Amino acid sequence: MTRDEAPPTHDQVALMRAEYAGLFGGPGDPQSQAGRKGRLFLDICAGGPVTRKRLVHAHGIRPGTVSAMVLALIDQGLVVEERPRPPYQQGRPEILLRPVTGRIAVIVIHVISREIRAVLVDLAGRVLCGHRLVVEAEQTNNESLLRLFASLIETVQDLSPAATEIVGVAFSLPGIVDDDGQRWVYAARWPQMTNLQLAGFAQRLDLPVTVGKGLNSELRARLARRANERLGGTLIVHWGYGIGAAFAIDGKVIGTGNGGFGEVGHCTIDPDSGAQCLCGQSGCLETRAAIWALLPPIRKIFPQAPAEEWSLEAFLRDQDISRVPAMRQATSEMALAIRNLVMILYPHRLVITGPFAQDRRIFDQFVTEFSASMPAHAASGIDLRVGRRGPEDEILGASLPLLQSTLGKLCATP
Repeated sequence: MTRDEAPPTHDQVALMRAEYAGLFGGPGDPQSQAGRKGRLFLDICAGGPVTRKRLVHAHGIRPGTVSAMVLALIDQGLVVEERPRPPYQQGRPEILLRPVTGRIAVIVIHVISREIRAVLVDLAGRVLCGHRLVVEAEQTNNESLLRLFASLIETVQDLSPAATEIVGVAFSLPGIVDDDGQRWVYAARWPQMTNLQLAGFAQRLDLPVTVGKGLNSELRARLARRANERLGGTLIVHWGYGIGAAFAIDGKVIGTGNGGFGEVGHCTIDPDSGAQCLCGQSGCLETRAAIWALLPPIRKIFPQAPAEEWSLEAFLRDQDISRVPAMRQATSEMALAIRNLVMILYPHRLVITGPFAQDRRIFDQFVTEFSASMPAHAASGIDLRVGRRGPEDEILGASLPLLQSTLGKLCATP
């Protein structure tokens, strides 16, 4: 069992190339002819000095064909030409080709704690602009959320660079999410909202709209970045303002069709406790271990402890809350709950994300109690890591389907 690697510092363009490569096949692929333009574009995205001559040699295509495809990419705004910087080599310098990853972008709506955020994400996974709003439970029902989403989308549209075409909106949401029906079924932090239908945004905006669970988006991006985790089972558990899980087998994120998979935070651990959960039930795991439940006892000792996940993670770097009795109990409850989940799914690897897992003292207690509760034959086969959940993972995973679809159509056009 090991801790995870440092926060990802991968080259965003390199990750983009790996994710989009499947759209365009390879030299021996039946789609090779149709995908040549796309493969040329991905080569231009590789970085370094890229010229028409280099593309001719790399792809074995006639110079005239390469020039025609490059001109098409330039006309579509996906590529621009640049002169090399001095000092020049002898002779006439070749014109360099550079990708314009901001040519198309997707608006991603996602949630952190009680903040709803809208960001504009381009082909390279870069956030071009964004806006956020704090939403309190008592202020939120279906109608007010729809107005809030519309306002956020309109704000991001206004902030969008003039040269960027917005090609879709992706909702990446907590709780129970019906992907196919494009419904946000339920989220414990906003219990007045139920069965929120989001398909209407497609007609209102005249843009494609996707709806998915945030943890699934995060796991999808993690698997895209780590090829070794695409084999076998990967279970990711987020321990933060809420508690949830996502699971993938051989690189495919698993869902049930009704959006209810992974609601581990609302499994009952003590039906007689009387502790009221945000979901309306009593004795859920979240009543013992979620940020919203732990804040009152933590603030009795640390009054400045913040509720927002990223702020709490920063706070924990300087303050030791691991000895707060409620925190120790929460860690024990999490260890037992995740032990039971692991015994059901038997993943090859288990990744814990969220601010509590970033605190070594809390995580070490979790590992000790989790390991002690596991049968020897099961514990030895699990790679346990603490993952640094980043909004870049969730927004990348949410935006990829729409970006892939649009790029594929652009590159299929002569």
